[in-house]
Amino acid sequence: TTSNVSVRASDLNSDNASITLTGTTYKTTGQQFYNSSAVASAFDATRPITLSGGSAGSTINMTTAGARSNNTAEFTGLLDLNDLNLLIDTTNSGGTSGGDITFNQTVNGAGALTLNAGSTGNIIASGTIGATTPLTGVTITNAASAAFSGSIHTNNLTITDTTNDGFVRFLGNVTVNTGMTVSPNGAYNVEILELSTIAGQTTFGNTGLLTFGDAGSDVFNFTGGIIATAPSAINLIGTVTAAGAGIITLGDSGTPLNVKSGSGSIGGTSTGTITLGNAILEDGVTLTVGTGIANVINMAAVTGTASGTSSNLTFNTTGAVTVTGAIGTDIGNLTITNSGGTTFQSTVNAA
Repeated sequence: TTSNVSVRASDLNSDNASITLTGTTYKTTGQQFYNSSAVASAFDATRPITLSGGSAGSTINMTTAGARSNNTAEFTGLLDLNDLNLLIDTTNSGGTSGGDITFNQTVNGAGALTLNAGSTGNIIASGTIGATTPLTGVTITNAASAAFSGSIHTNNLTITDTTNDGFVRFLGNVTVNTGMTVSPNGAYNVEILELSTIAGQTTFGNTGLLTFGDAGSDVFNFTGGIIATAPSAINLIGTVTAAGAGIITLGDSGTPLNVKSGSGSIGGTSTGTITLGNAILEDGVTLTVGTGIANVINMAAVTGTASGTSSNLTFNTTGAVTVTGAIGTDIGNLTITNSGGTTFQSTVNAA
């Protein structure tokens, strides 16, 4: 154990300023900083930081002992996991508080990344995760908030916890080959904002907000289905799909579905049941449920936004449609393109 570690490569090195970490345990009472760039602000992807301690599949531990906010871990340069698993813990190996964990460049290699910044540290990833080789796993154990600016490609993606009202935000494309786990550990927010394809059935256990999309062209493919009834609300801009027989469940009596900015579509190629909670449509929004195949559709109330441009609702399925709640408040067009029978169990008020 030492106080701080600052490793900086130089252009004078014959290895073009690369860094190779041959150990299996790196423990400090202060920060750990690894910089393979000749200039601190020049994040050069040709200058790797490579793990080489242990055999393939073994774990490299990087921990800061002291659990102070300045006990950070930062990588300036391309990080190559090299088929090893990297655990970064800035909480004194299981404490509550921690420091920031920062990746200023790409993370590559068929290994797993496990990150624990505690309740006070942030996780910040500016580059692509799994750019050329998907990681075997990415786990967010805890953080105040976590933001991934680049794309992520991994076999497994796990969110264990962040602080209440904190967020886990994915600003780039998310590709998960096997499965995504969002644990029921509190009122943290999850935001997936760009085109994403996630295998397996995904259940969102967080009780904060769940947000999909920041533009109407965004598509979120949950190939094994999606269940989201724990979040406080769901915000949708774009399209949510499933494949095979995967079900789509977005919201319930305690989780409204807010459809924003132009249009929202829910369906895909799956013939599984589509279940939606109370839907609130922003001014001028058109919500389309179903893609013309044999989905059973169960829906609660649908409400527009008063005193603005009318919103629209379309059903398109060869399966049965049941709407248990009222349809009204500035709803313009209600369109049944196709159905195997539609039942409205409450009032319908559309222009």
